[in-house]
Amino acid sequence: MSKNKKVLLCVPFVPLGHSKGINYQDACGMENLGIEYIGGALKEIGAGVNIVTFFSEGDLIDVVKNAKPAFVGFTSLSYQSPTVVKAIMLVKKQFPEIIAVAGGDHASAKPKDFLDAGADYVIKGEGERAIQKIYSGEINNDEKIIECPLLTTEELNKLFPLRMQGWGLKNDLRPVWQTLFEKQGVVYCIISRRGCDRNCDFCNSGEMWKKKIRLRSMESIEKELIDISSLSDASGICFVDLDFFVPISQTEAIIDSIIKLKMLNKIRSNLKFAGLGSFPPLEKSEEFFSKMFSSGFVEISFGVEVVEEKQRLLLGKGKNNWMDIVRLAANAGIGTRAFLMLGHPNQDEAYYQKFLQVVGSKEFVEICDTIRLSLCTPLPGTRLWQHCKEKNLFLPNFDSENVEHYSRLTTDEQVIKAGVEPEKIREQAIKNFYFSEYYLNCERTKKFPWIKKSREAMIGTLKNI
Repeated sequence: MSKNKKVLLCVPFVPLGHSKGINYQDACGMENLGIEYIGGALKEIGAGVNIVTFFSEGDLIDVVKNAKPAFVGFTSLSYQSPTVVKAIMLVKKQFPEIIAVAGGDHASAKPKDFLDAGADYVIKGEGERAIQKIYSGEINNDEKIIECPLLTTEELNKLFPLRMQGWGLKNDLRPVWQTLFEKQGVVYCIISRRGCDRNCDFCNSGEMWKKKIRLRSMESIEKELIDISSLSDASGICFVDLDFFVPISQTEAIIDSIIKLKMLNKIRSNLKFAGLGSFPPLEKSEEFFSKMFSSGFVEISFGVEVVEEKQRLLLGKGKNNWMDIVRLAANAGIGTRAFLMLGHPNQDEAYYQKFLQVVGSKEFVEICDTIRLSLCTPLPGTRLWQHCKEKNLFLPNFDSENVEHYSRLTTDEQVIKAGVEPEKIREQAIKNFYFSEYYLNCERTKKFPWIKKSREAMIGTLKNI
């Protein structure tokens, strides 16, 4: 197949917000690094690539008509899949000659949903090399579902996203970031390692990544940091690794590189950073977080939820006491955000009684600046999804076989039964945390004034709850 054919890559924008603003911060758009990597892989072989966002299938038709692409590609999380299914059906109906390709998390979990909608190809797994083969005509026409092996480290180091300037968290930055970042602008995303070795029963990442983590070289990471810093609207960079602290040696190397690049004026000195992770080793955390803060990290989001059937919130003291680790990050001046999950079948009434006590406690409030309380949502293809089907745990108004219902698979709406009402627990937990005397008068805000500003912003947003 000849080169230079046009490709239109499409990102569905489906705003969240089923829960009356409690999780408002996730309703804002974020740079879609996955589709940008696909765009970069296509550009590498000479394709003409455009990337667009769309709210509905109707929005997309005029774009397709004007762009006149030979290929249309879609990415989709499970909750976005109903929108993508409708878009594929309409595109193939009006432009049957266009080759439609679907990828992303939901394509890896339930490829048949997109094939039934009319997609010509569905990509399972990392799709950079597969999309190149489809574009070049190297795929057998009968091979509709393409199983992709994981990219090697060498391949990762050669791939760079076709970055869309202006994408990312910007005017609607969540209040914490509005106060922590020094200037308004865009927070761009970067990934320094691919994969996840966790075994969480509600998440399909472990299966998608085959529980294997691959590390990019520092040379390739530094190149991308420099590229992002050169963008005039970049105010910060968020590491979107599934766990920024595994392995800790890679994280330490990245922090050292950021400090070096700033000293050499290769990236801006005022560039700020954020990341998501679990918990680095306690014995090295104090020095580690101090260096992290000096490099420009302003926030770390910690996953404090049900992992591998253990309830981290209730773990005791000692080597695995996550509170001691988060406290060290807080003491270093880094804003901390706790991700917590409610409604997992493993959680019982006794757990929630303890949960509400912990979230409103002085110890918890003094180390966590903001919290994100998700409702447990099993994803298609996971062990918990299968368990809920077998045990009839899905709520009567949710049909696990109906793709139209997948739009509810966000972390903002209850779809499985629980021994308590998670929404009430969530609302009470928010009140216990944000409106506690400890939160409003925490000594930490006297030492780090920007933390006080971010807390005031959160209180202002949540005052009607």
